[in-house]
Amino acid sequence: MSRWIGEDHIGAVLGASDAWRARCFLADGSLFSDEAVWTLDNIQDLKERFLGNPIEGTERTFFEKLREQLEDAPNQVIRLAAEMVWLLVLFPIARATRPETKRAQIKEVWEWSGTDLPETPFLSNDALKGVGHPGTAYLTRRYEQFGFILEVITKWKALPSAERNELMATDVPWRFIAWLDDIENADRRPVRNAILYFLFPGHLERNLSNDHRRQIVDALKHRLPEERRPRGRNPPLRELDHAISDLRRGFEEEFGTKELDFYRPPIHAQWFTGIRDKARTAIGAELKRVLSAYDLELRQCGSKKKTLKSCKPVDETTGFWGNPADATNKPLRWLLHLELDEDRVIARVPDQHGARRIAFANTAQGTSGAITTRIVPAIKLQENKFVFYETWEWLLLHCFLPALPAGSSGQLFDEFDETTGKLNYMGRGQDYVAAGLITLQEDDNEFVAAELPRGIKYSEATEAIAALIHVAPAHPASTARREEGLQGDAG
Repeated sequence: MSRWIGEDHIGAVLGASDAWRARCFLADGSLFSDEAVWTLDNIQDLKERFLGNPIEGTERTFFEKLREQLEDAPNQVIRLAAEMVWLLVLFPIARATRPETKRAQIKEVWEWSGTDLPETPFLSNDALKGVGHPGTAYLTRRYEQFGFILEVITKWKALPSAERNELMATDVPWRFIAWLDDIENADRRPVRNAILYFLFPGHLERNLSNDHRRQIVDALKHRLPEERRPRGRNPPLRELDHAISDLRRGFEEEFGTKELDFYRPPIHAQWFTGIRDKARTAIGAELKRVLSAYDLELRQCGSKKKTLKSCKPVDETTGFWGNPADATNKPLRWLLHLELDEDRVIARVPDQHGARRIAFANTAQGTSGAITTRIVPAIKLQENKFVFYETWEWLLLHCFLPALPAGSSGQLFDEFDETTGKLNYMGRGQDYVAAGLITLQEDDNEFVAAELPRGIKYSEATEAIAALIHVAPAHPASTARREEGLQGDAG
């Protein structure tokens, strides 16, 4: 169940959000008092004061501006604003916003109404410890999040009672999500996801990041039947929500428990590319440090492109680039096939034009001492069906001493022969003094798909790629003599 996050305080947080749902969202009451605070009249009054009277500029804080906007407001409207601040700060975990800070902010707004903030378990430390990291935009652009809450609640309270009941009872939660997503800017406001989680914590995940939602689906969609996978390069958020809900059910069946969370093992490492990216960054920093002692530089092919989507289109029927001639002109990844053959994992170079063009780099300065190539696997599920599993990645490292001859700003590394280790650069064979395959994931990380008889571990894939790739480093002295001979011939 998505109400489990592996933290004891989650019961207090969701107990508070359940109370808000019953008292304030579905009824017109109050979280902190016995008054009728969440009424349509009060909400429309607050909306007009807040959205109808925007205060520009960054000189004053959100709360300083809110106080001016609430000047002369009825006390119930001020207390409504305080309870909306409570809802706004309920999601962020303690290391993003401490419970003491949240409580002080709510108290400040409530006491503008001339009364003390009541004692309530909904303001306890446990209730305010939060459920997830909200992201920078949520914390720094409070005006937009607060305004969107107002838009949602205004439209909700204006609906006939029968329609509200139907939205909350029919095809839960998908009918409600479709209604909410018709509100302008829903797909651009992280608080959209917070509202949905607190209304339906048994159905939806504690995730405010749309980018993380896309990462989850992109990395794990192979687990879903074809007809249940979101379509297109940028599917609507509700399609992502649906897919993630389906993925959860699959994980619950696989692991035999409902106590699972997409931000905890064993699921987190199967989709979160931050693990891989952090390792690649650390390795790049160390390589740069070593090379700098020789006045050499590292070239990291494809380092500015975070995902395959930001590169060229790929083809899941061939396990290669959609337009090979275009994509391999300046290849941002080296795509390799992985296949489960009986009980053995085999790696292959695709039988495609340009499949051995492994990288390109700016070598015009004549100081390039090493290049890293990003290897991404296309895992074969069946004939003409591949999954590009970007959660897994490896770096193929080639080191050069002396530096590579000065080339162009987009120089190609071509015709890498995985059987002999030979590499072409600037149209001719290029020696290198060292090479290596660098792993970026935990060995026991596993790829699972319904079409395969068993999972494939990252360590197995690493062994298969290592068995495929042969390298042939040359001794630095012989490389230097060869460079001198080439220079002499040219002269």
